Amino acid sequence: MSGKANEYQVANPSKANEYQVANPSKANEYQVGGSHYKSMRVEPWDVIDGCFTKEQAKGYYRGNVIKYVMRAGKKGSEIEDLKKAAHYLQKLIEVLTGEESVMT
Repeated sequence: MSGKANEYQVANPSKANEYQVANPSKANEYQVGGSHYKSMRVEPWDVIDGCFTKEQAKGYYRGNVIKYVMRAGKKGSEIEDLKKAAHYLQKLIEVLTGEESVMT
């Protein structure tokens, strides 16, 4: 690995479509639990960031953190849900620190 922030590596060689990012710098650079959102021309949270106010976007991301922590292990993998919660928390922190372009 060259150490680039957005460099991907195969997480499990037997499942070549599962990737993880080594030290991602932005939440938008990776997806937890598949590639269904990354394959879209416009990802759902790009719509959230572009159409909602900053306060509304913060509520959306905060709500998803709570959802994934509370359901951890009840629908599928506990670790997977906690990784999703951490992903939304990273996105929320980026919004709070102004690292993402969200309407004010």
